[in-house]
Amino acid sequence: LLLKYSVIMVDEAHERGLNTDVLLGLLKKVQRRRRDLRLVIASATLNAQAFAKFFDLRTNRSGAGAEVAEPRGGMEGAEPPASTLKPGILSVEGRAHHVATHYLEEPVVDYVRAAAETAAEIHRSQGPGDVLIFLPGQGEIEAATQMLGEEARRLRGDERMVVLPFYSNLPADQQMKVFEPLPRGWRKIVVASNIAETSITLEGVVFVIDSCFMKLTCYDPKLGFEA
Repeated sequence: LLLKYSVIMVDEAHERGLNTDVLLGLLKKVQRRRRDLRLVIASATLNAQAFAKFFDLRTNRSGAGAEVAEPRGGMEGAEPPASTLKPGILSVEGRAHHVATHYLEEPVVDYVRAAAETAAEIHRSQGPGDVLIFLPGQGEIEAATQMLGEEARRLRGDERMVVLPFYSNLPADQQMKVFEPLPRGWRKIVVASNIAETSITLEGVVFVIDSCFMKLTCYDPKLGFEA
């Protein structure tokens, strides 16, 4: 029943998966037994109404509204038990920045090479600011990193750039390199999976190249695991 904890926070709840759904279901069962347990479900793109309905303990297991008796006695103004509280929805507004979006006019045969060439062109023609490239997986990231590394070796001394891969299977010491500041006049190009979209914040990124491809794991009921 997680008796050592009074508050549990689940972040990035919109990243749905088998493990996440099982976790939320178990937390709801625990909260039915422990009405003092507080759950905080956080996300930037969450369907808040659906989650609030799921964790509303005023409804019975069939989904129909349950009769909840008002507490009597005790001190006036005392906080009611958790079972009588409707889950609250708190929205925190962020700062909006102007974003100029550009699209390719025609499809490309090799989107990995196209992303690398676009990053190289940005480095040659645009002003200061780091570049972030989104690619779907480790193989594509390593291929783009190699292409950009060859481009970096051909640049003159005053056109310096550093190319860094970033994905979940990368060793931790190499992942930390994307957070290290560079000397003045250098540009950082980070080639990453969607881990850089939801899990971290990279300072100094001005240009983003999105391949619009993404690898997702799906549960196969015949095999009994995600693939």
